[in-house]
Amino acid sequence: MPLSPRCCSNAAAAGATDYTPTLNFPINDSREYIKLLTTPRAAVILYGMERMTRAMHFSPGEQLKSLGCRPGDLAGVAVLCGRRQRADFCLERLENVRRVFSFAGLTFHTGTVDGVRVSVGNAGMYADDTAISMELLIAGGVRTFIRVGSCGALSGKVAIGDAVCPLRALRGEGVTPYYADRAYQPQADETVSRVLMDGCAGLVGVHAGTVWTMGALFREIPEVVNPAIEQGALAVDMVTAVVLTLAAVNGCRAGALLTVSDNLITGEKGFSAPVCRRTEQTLIDAAFSSVAALSVSAT
Repeated sequence: MPLSPRCCSNAAAAGATDYTPTLNFPINDSREYIKLLTTPRAAVILYGMERMTRAMHFSPGEQLKSLGCRPGDLAGVAVLCGRRQRADFCLERLENVRRVFSFAGLTFHTGTVDGVRVSVGNAGMYADDTAISMELLIAGGVRTFIRVGSCGALSGKVAIGDAVCPLRALRGEGVTPYYADRAYQPQADETVSRVLMDGCAGLVGVHAGTVWTMGALFREIPEVVNPAIEQGALAVDMVTAVVLTLAAVNGCRAGALLTVSDNLITGEKGFSAPVCRRTEQTLIDAAFSSVAALSVSAT
């Protein structure tokens, strides 16, 4: 078995031939690996299995404290965006804006809309960074989440520039199994969804239904996509199932409005189309117009 510099001394990595490499293998795997050794002088150190006994390695609350986030810095309602540009556009709607924290490329501010406090940030474009955002925001006191994002349609009847309001989600990503049993199907909060749909009624075509969340962008192929359609998926995105699941398991509320940017059935792609930009603005307006009602209903 070739020995990488990581297994050898610095001299060996530099090209010297007189060295004794040290290889570390789990004791359960040692028999399989030892027979592959080609260097007679190799010293194999076997280490036994250990167990983690501490309750948690990273605590969201401790992380927030280290970032300078104090109790009350985050509002009870948060608007979550994926792209940083969308979050910056949302910030333009706020008054009395104050930056709360920035962590792992995720930045959140708190301000007011019509006198009502709301927090806004780029919460992640993928399942894993969205989960980090959700954990931090929940630890900071956010109890209602509004996701404003985009999706790909899984029906020829859903047009580019339409909107989708997820009522439930299919879990095709790899994060939520750490939070819920595989049979669990996350649901959007009925009140949040109704208020959001009311906010954009008559302004854009809205489709309410199931959204499939998956993380393999370049595996959107028939044998992967069609089973989700057969389960009732109306659209696909990379985040919604995480938002709905983490909100639910923590006793919080969540809903979403998604701009249809492409269509997997027709092959249309309208990511930068003017109609998508107009819809995105409409959904952001709907999200902020919903903040006051959702703040009251949460009390």
